[in-house]
Amino acid sequence: MRGADPYFDLGHFLLHDGETRTAQLFSSFLKGYLQVSPLPDGHHQAIRTSAILLGLRQLSRWLSPERGYPLSTPLVQLRIAELSNLLEGKPAHQER
Repeated sequence: MRGADPYFDLGHFLLHDGETRTAQLFSSFLKGYLQVSPLPDGHHQAIRTSAILLGLRQLSRWLSPERGYPLSTPLVQLRIAELSNLLEGKPAHQER
């Protein structure tokens, strides 16, 4: 954790969970986090919203004129799929 807003850090973890390892670790990570630092009711939605906003920010930077990644770039397509999953309430890296 970077010491930022907890929803930012937890949303970042949620967005990237499963990228490098096939195991989904977010639920275990959150369970341990909550033992140390409780969060208010509604924290699941706040974390998911943060993950979506982080993913949109990254996607917009990739598609910006400075970077200019085409929509067909596999990385761009993966992020779009992850955002779709999160918007549907699924894990970010679930097979579509």
